[in-house]
This record gives sequence, structure tokens and C-alpha cells, in this order.
Amino acid sequence: MIEVKTIPSYNLTVDETRAIGKMYFNLFQDFDVATHHLENYVNPFNTAWTDYDAVSKPSGASVITKEIRDYDQDRDYDFLIFRSYVEHLRYVQRGAESRSLDELELLIQTYGYSLQAFGYIKQSSAMDGLLKDLRTKEKAIEAITEFQLEEKVAAMEASQQKFMDAYVQKYEEKAEKAAVGSAIELRKVLLEKMMKLLTGLEIAANMFMSEEIKDLVQNINAINEDFSARIQSRETRNEIGAS
Repeated sequence: MIEVKTIPSYNLTVDETRAIGKMYFNLFQDFDVATHHLENYVNPFNTAWTDYDAVSKPSGASVITKEIRDYDQDRDYDFLIFRSYVEHLRYVQRGAESRSLDELELLIQTYGYSLQAFGYIKQSSAMDGLLKDLRTKEKAIEAITEFQLEEKVAAMEASQQKFMDAYVQKYEEKAEKAAVGSAIELRKVLLEKMMKLLTGLEIAANMFMSEEIKDLVQNINAINEDFSARIQSRETRNEIGAS
């Protein structure tokens, strides 16, 4: 079986994201995408890379701060904890009717079962809507009380507010905020398409087994191993520095 090595993409720095994105893009320019049925993976990635490249070229200070990325990861985590617990409750309650639990599941589906994977701006809007309905819809309020979810909902509210406060504070001027918002959003989209591209490549590699795709996988794996090593080295230095 041919394996395409993955990479902890959300630990990439802004510069690393640009570098690896450009490498992937260049590798696929000379690859027979159509023959290997990879259009549905390569085309969205190429679009995401082109869009991100257009707004993220170095021009002074980085448009994405570590603080904003960290707060975004915090709210991703808090949402996933809430969603997982609701799913756990449904499993425990299987066979039993619970309209309040139905309401929670409906709200999660309405605003996005995987909203943590949305772009920054879209996710902010979805989180705001979800949190508002959790606090105002009767059945949702009942569920929070019945299933002791107050702490988890409050955690989502806190992490969402921290993200928004950091975002607004950092990009106070309207024009600057719009440009930065675009870069932040597009980076997240690029990382998402990048991971899907790797998945599609592995499927195609094991389906076609051509020398061309084997060479491509070898090159992609070399890139991913290099960047994974950089990330691991950086995290090790940070741990040593913190001790």
C-alpha cells in the first residue's frame, strides 16, 4: 500500500504555509491530474493557493498573529467538546424521547456540524448564531439545565469572545481589518484543501500505481517529512525554553 504522509498543518507558521503551498502547487503543474482522476482535489487546492498567494505575500508584519490562531484553536476545541458530549448524551439516551436533546442536535446541524473547519469569518458568524440560540430557544435552555451543559456552553462563549476581542483589537481600522480577514480566512481554507489533497492523492496512488504518481508521492512525502521535522524541532525548543 502506498502511504502519503500527513503533516500537522495547523502548527505551520505563516511562512511555512506559503512555502509548502507553493511546493505542492508547483509539483502538480506538471502532473497528469485528469488521468489519475484528481481534478476534484487538485483544482480546489489550486484555487485556494492562488487566492491565498494573492493576499499573503510578505509586506511587513504578518497578517496572522499567534494569539488569533491560538484563540481560534481554543474555540474549535470547545465546540468539539460540546458537540461530542451531545452525541454522547444521544447514545446514552438511545430509545428515549428527548425534545430538548433534539433541539441541541438540530442547532448543531443548522450552524454546521463541522463549523470548526469553516474559515475564520464564517465560523465566527456560525458560532455567534449557535450561542445565541442556545441562550434563547426554550428547548435549548431546558437541555442546558437538564444535562448540566452550562460549563461547556460558557466555555464556548468565553473562547469565542476572546477570539473576537483579539481580532477586533488587532485590526481596528476597517480597511486593514478587511484585508487581514481575507488572508486569515483564505489560509484556513488553503490548509483544509491541502489535507483533502493529500487524502485524494493516497487514494489515487493505490488505485493507479503508475510510476508518475509514485514519484509524486515520494516528492510530497519528502516535503511533509521535512516540514514535520521543523515543527517537531520548534516544539521541542519551546518545551525546553518553558522548562
